[in-house]
Amino acid sequence: MRTQRDQKSIRLFTQTQMDELEPKNHPFLHKSKVLRTLYSKVVTAIVLGALIPSALVIIYVYPFSGKTIFESAFVLIYPLIALFFCYSSTFVLIRRMLSSVSKANETLDKYLKNSIVAELPSTTEDELGQLNFNISLLMRINEGISKHLENYDSETGLPNRNLFIEKLSHSISEIREKKSSLYIPVFCIKFLNWNPEGLGSKHKEFFIKNISNLLRAKLPANTILSRTEEDQLSFFIPPSEQSHHFELENWSDEIEKIENQAFNLDSTIITASSRAGMAVYPFDAKSAEVLLQKSEAQISQSKGSIFHSPSLLSPELRNKMEEKYLIGKHLERAISNSEFYLQYQPRVSLQDGKIVSVEALIRWLHPTLGLLAPNSFLAIAEETGLIQELGLWVLETAMRDLQEWKKLGHPSIRMAINIAPKQLEDRKLPKKILKCVETYGNRIGELELEITESALISNLNRTLDILEELRSWGISIALDDFGTGYSSLSHLSQLPIRSLKIDHSFVERIVTDPNSLSISKTIVALGKSLGFRLIAEGVETEEQLNKIRDIGCDEAQGFYFSKPTSLLNLAQFSVR
Repeated sequence: MRTQRDQKSIRLFTQTQMDELEPKNHPFLHKSKVLRTLYSKVVTAIVLGALIPSALVIIYVYPFSGKTIFESAFVLIYPLIALFFCYSSTFVLIRRMLSSVSKANETLDKYLKNSIVAELPSTTEDELGQLNFNISLLMRINEGISKHLENYDSETGLPNRNLFIEKLSHSISEIREKKSSLYIPVFCIKFLNWNPEGLGSKHKEFFIKNISNLLRAKLPANTILSRTEEDQLSFFIPPSEQSHHFELENWSDEIEKIENQAFNLDSTIITASSRAGMAVYPFDAKSAEVLLQKSEAQISQSKGSIFHSPSLLSPELRNKMEEKYLIGKHLERAISNSEFYLQYQPRVSLQDGKIVSVEALIRWLHPTLGLLAPNSFLAIAEETGLIQELGLWVLETAMRDLQEWKKLGHPSIRMAINIAPKQLEDRKLPKKILKCVETYGNRIGELELEITESALISNLNRTLDILEELRSWGISIALDDFGTGYSSLSHLSQLPIRSLKIDHSFVERIVTDPNSLSISKTIVALGKSLGFRLIAEGVETEEQLNKIRDIGCDEAQGFYFSKPTSLLNLAQFSVR
């Protein structure tokens, strides 16, 4: 049942809808020389279909009235046939005129029972056409009112929770489609401790409405402000206003003043304390609904205004956001500007100490931020979809460097390249890899691809198909960072892999932590039973080297042997 405030908004909305929905060039707005009323059409039908034929029969039969009955009946056959066709035509004409009434009734019935809005034909310029036009117009207006009430708060006119989430989802999708690295902070302000106590809904509504009006005046243009709960306002700044993200401190004072406003209604001074919360896409959540929930959860943890909360808008957080923004903004052009380069870290056989392969590791020398670690930009590259282009650059550069290495007379080595989970979503990946290897004159057996356990989560069957195709060509597959992800034993037995790389977190504690040693032993035993080669990552000391050799690892990699360096520098590599 609708409240009085809902009915008020309906009356206002109806007039607006009437203005918007009424066609400007509808036939009823223009005069025509044709018959305009249903009454005139019915009269015409009767005259043409009944009176005129009957009069003709009388006129035609009258001269033969002196004849015998049989002669008169014979003479009447032709007029009667003509009269039958006239009446039939009249019946069809009237039925066609009344069909629109039947259609209108059927349409109204569907709308009332199932809320199905259907357009009624209103091409005729008479009462029936006008009736159909009015029915269609009223159904559309009523449907618009229903949708308005479903999506907007009737008192403030602000979007409600459902529409807020819908608009937030749209902004997130826009960022993803454009492969942008922009972020979206979502703010919630909840009003508590109303003064005076026992305020009725009328006074609270008045307070919320005035606060929302002040916020709309102070927030950046196109900010999405919404009433997501009875005593709560939420807002976010869409991507189109992204420049304002770094100017938050410029209008935070204004918002705090608004939160502390007092309003007078019926000689009652209304005040309320407020708390606020914030969550940021994509740091805190990647879906609109979860993002709003997390900003609401922050309300219970915050004290006072969020806009001066050191935990939520600290310089560290703003710096982190700005740095991520700059990284994403510059990531695409960094490839064409040759800001990336590769370094290589050797993998050593524990049997003879020789290099058996090298791992290609990407580095970014940013013009303003300096040397960036891979974990600071690879995640952004995956979020924006640029990982496809970046991954292909790594592959091409590594294959070119390997070609140069062999041209200088160095022995062939296997090149290990990391493949991101997003790259495995590309079904054309195997062909791209094969083409790249052949372009630089390398052998397919000189390439090894490293995948992480997280690559198996999204679509295991698709990943298995791609890996199986790569292995059938002779490419080795290694499972990186094993022991920290989500692989199950059943998945492990299905994977077409050659090597398991024990995560460095176990290796760095293998000497001091019995649990890490036990886990490492278990991984080695499991890998050996499945026919895999075992590789230890992150070896930094001789004690760690001895331990991993004792438990049966085949190869090792880490700073103990060499830091990542250029491929040519590895020519001087010597085993300690």
